[in-house]
Amino acid sequence: MQMGTGKTSTPKNPSKPPSPLTSYNGGASPPLLASTSGSTPVSVSAENLDLGMDFWNASSGSGPPECAVPLPDTAILNQQALQDERELKRLRRKQSNRESAQRSRLRKQAECEQLQQRVSALSNENLTLKNELQCLWKDCEKLESENTSLKEQLTRLCGSKVVSDFENSISRSPENEGYLDETTS
Repeated sequence: MQMGTGKTSTPKNPSKPPSPLTSYNGGASPPLLASTSGSTPVSVSAENLDLGMDFWNASSGSGPPECAVPLPDTAILNQQALQDERELKRLRRKQSNRESAQRSRLRKQAECEQLQQRVSALSNENLTLKNELQCLWKDCEKLESENTSLKEQLTRLCGSKVVSDFENSISRSPENEGYLDETTS
């Protein structure tokens, strides 16, 4: 190849056909290279560029043939499928989270209602026990006052020695053990 002249020389090996890069001799229009994937470049002259338009503008009625439609790259399809799969998983996860949150809210609401019922029942039981305790205190005070008045009557009628002997005999009996100690202190 000669540098700076804009021309290419022919190859030195005559058994090979001339390459499109080396066959241009400076004519009217330089050849253009067209190639398809996996094949060697083919020389096409610039005047013939509109030949493909005749193919596309043909009125066959069915449109361009199947092989003329460029197929998307499989890497792009795989990437799109991966994105679609990720989006689908994300949507499933969001839906699952919504359902789980709803179940959690319902469970919490049921627990809250159950606790409110328990509070109500325990409040009623507490009120009942307070009323019962108040009645028992009143009964106890009444019995203590009655016991005091009976002791006074017994002391007047029999004397204090008889009352103290009686109290000592009651405190020694097994069924009343500890009773008088609690009441007299």
